[in-house]
Amino acid sequence: HIRPQRMAMLYAAKVGSPSVAAVAAASYASYWWANKELGEEAVSRTLSFYRVAVPAFVEYKALEFRCERLPGLVRGTALARYAPEVSAAEEVALFEPLHAKWAPRFRAKFLELRGFYLKHGQAIANNLADLFPKRWQEEMAPLLNAVPPQPASRIRAILAAEGVDAELADEPPLGSASIGQVHRAVWRGREVVVKVQYPECERHFRGDVFAVKRMCKTLFPQFYVAFEEIERQFATEFDYRGEAANSEAVRRNLAPHFPDVVVPKIHLATRRVLVMDEVVGSPLAAALEALTESEATRRGYSSVRAFIDDERRRDDEAASRGELVRNPWWVAKVWNASSRPLALSPAALVDRLLRVHGHEVLVDGVFSGDPHPGNCLLAPDGTLALIDFGQVKRIDRRTRLDLARLLLLLDAAVAADPRTTRAPPDPAFHRAKHAVARAMLDMGFRTARCDVDVLYSMASVYFARDDKAWLYPRNFQQWTEAMQHADPVQTLDDCEPMVFVVRCAMLIRGLGHCLHEPRNLAEAWKPIATAVLRDAGELDDLSRTLHYIRTGHHAP
Repeated sequence: HIRPQRMAMLYAAKVGSPSVAAVAAASYASYWWANKELGEEAVSRTLSFYRVAVPAFVEYKALEFRCERLPGLVRGTALARYAPEVSAAEEVALFEPLHAKWAPRFRAKFLELRGFYLKHGQAIANNLADLFPKRWQEEMAPLLNAVPPQPASRIRAILAAEGVDAELADEPPLGSASIGQVHRAVWRGREVVVKVQYPECERHFRGDVFAVKRMCKTLFPQFYVAFEEIERQFATEFDYRGEAANSEAVRRNLAPHFPDVVVPKIHLATRRVLVMDEVVGSPLAAALEALTESEATRRGYSSVRAFIDDERRRDDEAASRGELVRNPWWVAKVWNASSRPLALSPAALVDRLLRVHGHEVLVDGVFSGDPHPGNCLLAPDGTLALIDFGQVKRIDRRTRLDLARLLLLLDAAVAADPRTTRAPPDPAFHRAKHAVARAMLDMGFRTARCDVDVLYSMASVYFARDDKAWLYPRNFQQWTEAMQHADPVQTLDDCEPMVFVVRCAMLIRGLGHCLHEPRNLAEAWKPIATAVLRDAGELDDLSRTLHYIRTGHHAP
C-alpha cells in the first residue's frame, strides 16, 4: 500500500531521519553562521522560522515513530497491546490533526517572512510528484496568486527610486508574489503593466536559503545536491534586466512556431522594475480552482476536500492495479474564474504546454524552469500566455542533443519495462536499461556506485513517468529515499542544467496528474527529440542502437 505523506518542518518527516538532537545541532549551526556572516536580521529570520519548524518536526517524528516503528519493536512482548499495528488508513487519519495544526502555522510564517519562504509555500501548493498532503496543498494554494500585497505608496516609492515615471492605476494589484507585485499603470501615455521588486528581498535571500538548506541537508539528503543548483538559479532572479532578456529571448523563439502562445513584450527594464504589455487571461491556478469547486457542487459533495479525497482514493486504487485514471470528470472544457468556458480541453492544455516547453528545451536551449499554473494565463479564445521568466535556464547544443538521445533510449526502455508490458523482463529490456544508464553517465549524472538499476530508475522518473502507477507501492518521497539508500547521488556539477529541465517537466506533468491527464515525458517529447537528432545528423547512429536493443543484433 502507499504510505501516507508526512510533513516535518518544510515537507515530510523522513523515516529513519536524524534525531531531534541533530535538528537542534543544525539549528545552532544556522544561528552561529548567520550571526557571523549575515548579521542580526538574518539571525532573527532564521530563529523565527525554526520556532515553528523544530516543534513541528518533533511532533511529526513522534507520531511517525508510534505508527511505523514502535509496533515492530514491541511485537511479541507484553508491551504490544500498548502499541498495536496501525494500518495505512489509520495512519492517514492520525496525521490529519497534525496537518490541521501545522499547515496554517507554516502558511502564516511564510507570509510573515515572505521572500524565499514563500517560494517553498508555492512548491507545496504545486505539489510536485504528489509529495505533499492535501491539507498542506490547500493551505498553501493562496500563495500561488493571492499573497497580501504591499501598499501602493511603497510601490510608487520604488518606481521613483528606479527612475520609472509610471502612474499606477487606482485599483488593487494584478498579482503579488514572493519578491514583488504587479500593477496596471500608464507609462509614456501607454497602458502597461509594471512588475516591481521589493528591495529587501535580495538582502534576505542568503540567510533564508541557508536556513532551508540546513533543513534539507539534515532531513532530505537526497534533495540537497539538486537544491544547491536551485539556490544558484534563484540568486539570479533579483535583477529584472536579466529577466527582461530571458523573456524577450523566449518570445522571439516561440513566435514563429506557436502563434497561439503569447509572451508579453517588455518595454523597459531596470534592476527592480519591468514595464510590459498586459496580457488578458485568467491564471490557470484560478481556472482549475473554479472548475474543481463547480464539479464538486455538481456531483453533490459536501465540500471540495471531500470531492478531491474521493478522486485521490480512486487514483490510489487504480495505481495498485498498475492503472491510471484518465480524465473521468474534467468533461470537455477548462473554465476560468468567471465560470465561462474556455476553448481548450484538459488534454490539449497539457499537450500544448509540453510541446511548447519541449521546443524551448530541445530546440532553443532557453526555457522557463518555473512553468507552474500561476505563471500561465488562459484567454477565452484558447490563447495561452506565459509570464514570469525569472527562472530561465540556458543549455548548449551538445547537452540538448545528449538529452534528445536519452529521451529516445528511454522511450524504448519504458516500452519494454515489465511495468508496461505486464510480463517478465526480457533481454530487450535488459539492453535498453543498460543503454539508458550509459546515456545518464554520458550526460554527467553520478552516483556513488553508478548502479545501472538506480540510474535507469532515476531516468525513468525524471524524464518519462512519475505517476502513481509507475512508482507503486511507493510515493515519490519514498522513491527518492530508496534511491538515496541504494546508490546516492554524488554531484550534479556535470549536469546541473538538468535540474531545471526536470523541474520544468515535473511541474507540467504535475498539472497533468491534477487533470487526470498523465503524460510520459519521453513519449511526449519524442517527435521533437527525433527532429533535433535528424537535423544534427545523429539520428542514424541512434537508430542502429535502438535496432540492437529491440533485436539483439547489430544493424548492417
